[in-house]
Amino acid sequence: MAAPVMSTVLGWVCIAGVILLCLVGVVKTAFPNMPLKKILSRKTIIGVLAGVVLCAAADLLLPMVWGGYEKLQSILRFAGATAVLGGVSIPFFIKNRKRTEA
Repeated sequence: MAAPVMSTVLGWVCIAGVILLCLVGVVKTAFPNMPLKKILSRKTIIGVLAGVVLCAAADLLLPMVWGGYEKLQSILRFAGATAVLGGVSIPFFIKNRKRTEA
């Protein structure tokens, strides 16, 4: 039982790293003058980790209650990672849009 759980958790930890790298790439491309320290703030990292924990919990629990989960597992993992990336990157765009309008 421990091996599948650890495998899922480590997989989502790797996905969290990829999400952070994508976040840096997206925000730096859109706003080249924004410092890296501001992009990788404590609030952003906590947001990514919270989203990844929710996705990992769903990834562990859904096979127990949904028989056909294995067929859609990779699509749902991608959707979860995309939702986490969107959730942490949208505030950067909203804040900087307000600054450019003012």
